[in-house]
Amino acid sequence: DFKGKALIKGETDGSSYPNGGLRGTHQAGGYLAIDTSSPITLRGDTIFIPSVFVSYYGASLDEKTPLLRANNALNAEGSRLFEKLGLDVSSGIRTNIGLEQEMFLVPREAYYNR
Repeated sequence: DFKGKALIKGETDGSSYPNGGLRGTHQAGGYLAIDTSSPITLRGDTIFIPSVFVSYYGASLDEKTPLLRANNALNAEGSRLFEKLGLDVSSGIRTNIGLEQEMFLVPREAYYNR
């Protein structure tokens, strides 16, 4: 009866946190969610499911979440920039996270002459 929909977002286990504080146990832990922008891989008999780990209030508790947030910001601001330059961005732009990420603005004529 296990459904794939149950993998989308996990809930924290607050039972291991001490009681009696001002913060509710549901606020004390972290939440694990699948990163749907990365592929799930299989190596041997192990399934690797990319995920992100955030606090109750959305603070990053891992190293991947800030990269994904930066990627989203680059998409949004890049679209604004290209729109201001008069370019068609109706289909959006796509950025990728890499070890070294650079952006080049090249005149169309130079691109075609390369």
